[in-house]
Amino acid sequence: MTWNTSGPTCRQALSHYLDILSLGDQTPSSSKKEGSGHIYHTDTSSFTNTASASPYLSDLDEGEARDAQPPQEDLLEIVSTPDRGQAVFTTRKIKAGTLLLAERPLIRLQKHEEDDPEAIAREFSLLSRADQKVFLKLFDAQKSRMARAASIYYSNCYNCDSYVASGQGGSAVGVFASRINHGCVPNVQFCYDEPSNEMRFHAIRDIPRGKELCSNYDKAVFEVRSKRQRKQQIYYGFICRCEACEPKTEFWARSDERRMAMYDAFKIVQACEKEFLSLSARSGSLDDCESAAQTVPGVSRDTADAALGTLVKLEELLLKECLAGVPLANTYRSLAKWAERKRDYAQAVKWKGKELDVCRLSFGSDALRTKGVQDKMTELEETG
Repeated sequence: MTWNTSGPTCRQALSHYLDILSLGDQTPSSSKKEGSGHIYHTDTSSFTNTASASPYLSDLDEGEARDAQPPQEDLLEIVSTPDRGQAVFTTRKIKAGTLLLAERPLIRLQKHEEDDPEAIAREFSLLSRADQKVFLKLFDAQKSRMARAASIYYSNCYNCDSYVASGQGGSAVGVFASRINHGCVPNVQFCYDEPSNEMRFHAIRDIPRGKELCSNYDKAVFEVRSKRQRKQQIYYGFICRCEACEPKTEFWARSDERRMAMYDAFKIVQACEKEFLSLSARSGSLDDCESAAQTVPGVSRDTADAALGTLVKLEELLLKECLAGVPLANTYRSLAKWAERKRDYAQAVKWKGKELDVCRLSFGSDALRTKGVQDKMTELEETG
């Protein structure tokens, strides 16, 4: 998703707003591109590189392991599980915000290539024999009759669109990234860093030692358990068994109730946005309806108050459901936007500050979105 809109119609403006409000996580979608497979370790991100823990390194001959770096410290290990295949577990307690993994993708595809199996076959053919061997050992959902390389790519790729300035980031597959399983209550957040061509995963809450890392593969976080599991079975060939899907406590037994309330909140804000843009179109003269909406002084205060009140409830639900990362950041962005529309710049700065905190924790201080939030916050402070 992009953060700026230039569409000439209200429909385009509304579509853009709903996109940035989307509670979705940005994870597997479909695509991949040429990359070295090099795992980059920093002081706060490392993987064990023993043969037993890393199938990637164990698949390579000593001379073929290229420049895979030894870790600064052991934070994670890859373990074979009886019911979830290869999975990534912590070897020590992890603090929220820690960069756990940064790796260049084996394959990354541009946006226009994602639906082309021949593009995947081309990129696969450009890999070294060692990397091809590694790639072919990744999970394959086998949900179509397409070639094996394409099927593996679509089973493991992460969407990179919202992490590049153009909004056309395509998608990518990484060796270690592909070992991070799905969870409807994720504890890590994926992002893509275009300058370094790295797939990155940050801890979005404190993670105890011996806990599996899980990323959310599904964009729609407000769907109930039965719908999520039906989609998982269709697209990935598994059914999630996280705490929200197989509740063992009364709290998690009410997960569907909370997610239905999230959906209701989303629909209310969607209706407010339609009303807002309609009023702006009637009272403004600008071609760009979204820009007009931010400058029209006669917008209904009741509409803005309704949206803000509903988004605050949504924030509470997300925090209660332990859904941080993109869904929470997007909610804070929407709160800041509606406060700005009311000309309540103090509140807009407050919510933008909360978005900034979540972005730093989820994407890192050098991420494109984080920098954009910082710039917008400065603009709001100067305006107020």
